[in-house]
Amino acid sequence: MVRNNFSEGEKSILTGDVSTTEQSNIYNLMTSLLEQNKNKERKDGGNTYSITKLNNNEIKGIFASGETKEVSQVQRFDVTERLRTLKEHCLEREALNEQKIMQEIGSWNMETVEVTHLANRDLHYDAAARDFPVADVLDFPVLAQDFTSLMQNKTAAPEQFYRVLQSLQAEPAAIAKFEEYYQQKSGIALKEDLQRRFQGPEDRSRLNYALQLLQPQSLRRDQKLPFLQQQISIQQNTSRLYKSIELIHQALQDKNPEAFYQETTHLHRNTDLLLALSDTYQKKYPTEAPLYKRVQETFSGNALDYAQYLLGDQKLEKKSLTQYEAMQLAKAMAQLTFKPFHGERVPIPYDHPDGCYIRAHTMSQVFKELGYTAEKVYFFSYDFDAKGHRQARLNNQQKMEQGQEYRKVTTWLYHTAVTIPVELSRHQTQSGTLRLVFDPDFSDRPLPIKQEAAKISADQTVQQLSWNSYRTKLEMEQRQDPARQQLYPSEHIYAVTAHRNYYDFPTLGDIQQDRSKLTSVPDQEAGLDHRNNLSQYTRHAEIISLQRRLHEQISELKSKQDTQSLLEKLEKLEDADSTLMAQANDVFPGLFLNLKSKLDNDLATILSPDTKENFADLLVNYLM
Repeated sequence: MVRNNFSEGEKSILTGDVSTTEQSNIYNLMTSLLEQNKNKERKDGGNTYSITKLNNNEIKGIFASGETKEVSQVQRFDVTERLRTLKEHCLEREALNEQKIMQEIGSWNMETVEVTHLANRDLHYDAAARDFPVADVLDFPVLAQDFTSLMQNKTAAPEQFYRVLQSLQAEPAAIAKFEEYYQQKSGIALKEDLQRRFQGPEDRSRLNYALQLLQPQSLRRDQKLPFLQQQISIQQNTSRLYKSIELIHQALQDKNPEAFYQETTHLHRNTDLLLALSDTYQKKYPTEAPLYKRVQETFSGNALDYAQYLLGDQKLEKKSLTQYEAMQLAKAMAQLTFKPFHGERVPIPYDHPDGCYIRAHTMSQVFKELGYTAEKVYFFSYDFDAKGHRQARLNNQQKMEQGQEYRKVTTWLYHTAVTIPVELSRHQTQSGTLRLVFDPDFSDRPLPIKQEAAKISADQTVQQLSWNSYRTKLEMEQRQDPARQQLYPSEHIYAVTAHRNYYDFPTLGDIQQDRSKLTSVPDQEAGLDHRNNLSQYTRHAEIISLQRRLHEQISELKSKQDTQSLLEKLEKLEDADSTLMAQANDVFPGLFLNLKSKLDNDLATILSPDTKENFADLLVNYLM
């Protein structure tokens, strides 16, 4: 079936109104399509078009700069018809490929995936974005293969070995698994092989650091730097922090990369901790260049790359996931928790229709700590009402229709999640990878961008924009109406992929600032934005967590046929709007904490005193 609509480029060919730039773009598109579809034929409407008949010389003759007026209307239409037919063929092939891809992703048995979540008392993870051991998500057979290949490569730099070993995060289970797989693969013990590799007199510090990366750290051990941001702010462990900074400074003075690595590895690339390190370094050495700049001035080559990696840079990060890693990380993201300003870690409130940008930031930081480059993908779409006013048209209607527990349909200005290429069967993608979206809001498994867009709009089409195309569209919108604040283009569902340092929906000002470039610490701007938004997000997370507990308690009350009046009050709480509950949390500090503690106790003790019912009355009266 041939489409009846024409793109702007195709219309311009028919009318003869083709600029030099457009000619070049159309020529590049057609030659690219021709190359991909050599010797393929398309039969349509009784006419057979041989794609190879339209050769490069013919295209150049038609679209050469300055010759537009000499092209007859018949020639223009013929070329347009061939282009349209060819594009239709590609669309059909793409649809078939999408079906195969979704079948492959759908075959992933997510029900059998298990990811352990660590106890709140494990201080090792209090400031970390992740709350699960790396042993549950790393693809150890692939890691062992990579390390074996490095051992066989006589010219491999020491930092290439460090990069693999650092991914174990000094966790006992991860180290044990890696050693087991490596011995199976190479036939020799890992530490023994490292000692063989680094046996020269100049290798002593290299071997020591490599073995340090294989030294398990107890989850309860005293960290060299405090993992709780509050500990830094209230001046706890200040002397140890300054001592570590002195050692870093000395390593830079001595140009000793391994000494620098030793004092920065245990930060696990956590943005908050790196910000604290950078700030404190600058206070201690105010006349020197910032820490990151000092590193760039001191080291070079592989040493610089790895030093910057430990400080959060993307260059040495893995750019794609294996299928195993994708499955495990999808499970981990779905049950991810975070550390609020007070109290224990609470589940990320995927149930809440607002705050996707906060969730996307948290997930991107999990990927960062693990050493993967995950980016943000932003979806946005607008149309116009009867009065010509621009209206947002993305919402959670699709999710509600799937039976999710929402109070109402929520319309979004945009939606965002994280995205990273995942290895799939090579016959389905030319490169062997496909960019998938991790978004527990809508799916327990990663989805292609097109399928993700279908979750937030009934419109099944999505136009993916490059970063430069997105910027160009915003600049065009600004020229058309300089006074308008929201410049986002309309008509289509657009998807644009952005650097993880963008926190909210990138504006033209953000783009011109170019957050992908370094300030003093990688991802600094997004990290600071996150701090400013965490307070509100924490309240909603606690409230949704409370609503889950209420739901569990109500189910148990019904099974026991307990006090009807209290049951009715609890059901009102469960149905209350989360925004109102957040306001109640502001008005009655400690009210929710008290209620949560009561719900955590035995049900019999909850129901017996009259004060518990009065307590519920207080909150219900406020909310109603």
